[in-house]
Amino acid sequence: AWFPKHGPTKIKTKILILMHQREAKRTVGTGYLCPGVFANCEVVECRWVHPEGTQSSLDETATLLRMYPSLQKALGERRNGTVILYPGNDAIDLDKMIAAVSSPRSPPEHHQSIDTLLVLDGTWHETKELLRRIPQLCSLPKAALPMKLAAKADGRLMIRRCKRNANVGRFVCTLGATIAALEVLEPELAVEHRREWLGPLHKLVEIQIKMLPYRLQAQKGTQVVAEYMAAGVPIVGPLAEIPTLEKMRHSE
Repeated sequence: AWFPKHGPTKIKTKILILMHQREAKRTVGTGYLCPGVFANCEVVECRWVHPEGTQSSLDETATLLRMYPSLQKALGERRNGTVILYPGNDAIDLDKMIAAVSSPRSPPEHHQSIDTLLVLDGTWHETKELLRRIPQLCSLPKAALPMKLAAKADGRLMIRRCKRNANVGRFVCTLGATIAALEVLEPELAVEHRREWLGPLHKLVEIQIKMLPYRLQAQKGTQVVAEYMAAGVPIVGPLAEIPTLEKMRHSE
């Protein structure tokens, strides 16, 4: 009932969600929702047992590539057209990357259209580990979401904690980021289907909001929740950043 009524939407772009093994255990992760929304989408569960840098770890990476032929193909010798969605100093905004493809003034190596998008799923620490564990990823062009799309994809859809208040509104969940990327790659399709693509995400947020008082009670104690409810203060924002009312009064 969460997903599009007519099944996953058929898209031209191949989406590969590279999910860190710890992300797979999180109940509020949105990576697993993506194949239910997009037909041409696959989740790659990246699992390792041995420490980084060991031969056993390298063997595990080789096994991972054999288990997922689509990933092996995306990272192979004919990987033109494969882009990794990952912000950084060397990343190019996705809309500018698309513009370079069609521009006659751009270098020949930029004329390859984007047919495969790799999306790293995990915390910042975990996604950096994915880059180290799968070194082939580092040679791929990195694309970043345009700021206007990143802000549009986030908004009220943040369902996990940020470590700092300054980060609120800057980060996007995996499904939200994938939708924003498709707004650039396949804009006409996104205009038609964006609302139903966001349906599973809205439902997940709705469930998390309903559970929020119980989570607060477990994390900060019954007294804090009672104070908030008695004062009519809305329980919103990163859970770890919610202070007691007494601290709020002192800060004022």
